[in-house]
Amino acid sequence: IGLVDLTALEDSMDEDVLLVSIMTVNNEIGTIQLMEEIAKIVHQKNAFFHTDAAQAPVTKSIDVIQDDVDLMSLSAHKMYGPKGIGALYVKNGIERNIEPLFWGGGQENGLRSGTLPVALCVGFGAASRVLNEHRDEIMVHVKNLRDTFYQELVVLKHNIKLIGPDLSNRHVGNLSILFPEYDASDLLAMLQPNLAASTGAACTSGIPEPSHVLRTLGLSRDLADNVIRFSFGKFLSEDDIIRGIKFLKDTIQRVD
Repeated sequence: IGLVDLTALEDSMDEDVLLVSIMTVNNEIGTIQLMEEIAKIVHQKNAFFHTDAAQAPVTKSIDVIQDDVDLMSLSAHKMYGPKGIGALYVKNGIERNIEPLFWGGGQENGLRSGTLPVALCVGFGAASRVLNEHRDEIMVHVKNLRDTFYQELVVLKHNIKLIGPDLSNRHVGNLSILFPEYDASDLLAMLQPNLAASTGAACTSGIPEPSHVLRTLGLSRDLADNVIRFSFGKFLSEDDIIRGIKFLKDTIQRVD
C-alpha cells in the first residue's frame, strides 16, 4: 500500500518529463519505495531521478549507487542530528544541469552560495557516522518497541486498522492507525502532553484538511480524520511503551 504504480509511472513518462521526484520512505504511512525499479524506468526515459530520503536512514541503508539516483535530499534531524541542516547528494556530472536558486559567493561549487553553520555540519556528520555504525541495533530496538505498541493496541480492540504496509515492510518507527469510532483530533487533545502523536505529516500540521496521502489511499474524509500517526525512536524504552499504551487505554475509556 502506498507504493508507486510502476506501470502508471512508465505510462506517464514522455519527452517533456525532465525530472521525477519521489520519497524513498513515506513519513505518514511508512511505505518504502522500490527505488531501483523506479530509477530504471526514469532513466530509460532519459529523465533525472531525485528522491527525498529524509525518512530513510533509520530504516534502510543509503546506497546512491545501488538505487541509481541522480539527486538525493537528506535531513540531519531525521537521523538524530541537529535541526537546521541538510544535504543534497548530486551525482557526478549532474551539477552542470543545475542552476542555483540564489547567487553570492559561489560556495558548494556555485550551487549554494553562503556560509554554512560549521557546528551543524559537524553534528550532521557525527550523527551520520553513529547511525551508520549502529543502524542494525537501532532498527531492531525501534522495531521491537513499535511492534509491542501495536500488539497492545490490537488487544484494546475498538476495530482499529493499520494503514499502509504490514509491519515487516514499512518504516521501523512508523504506525498509522485508524480509530473508526473516534475523532483523531479529539483523542490527540486528550493525550497531550503525556503522549505525543499526530494526525499527519509535521510539514502540513497547520493545514486543517485531511491528509492528502490518506485520501489518495481511498479513505473517506471522515475516516482520514480518524487516523493517528505514532512514531518511535531509539531513545524510547519498553517502559515508555507500556506507559503510553496505558495512557491511551485510559483516554479511550474516558471518551467512551
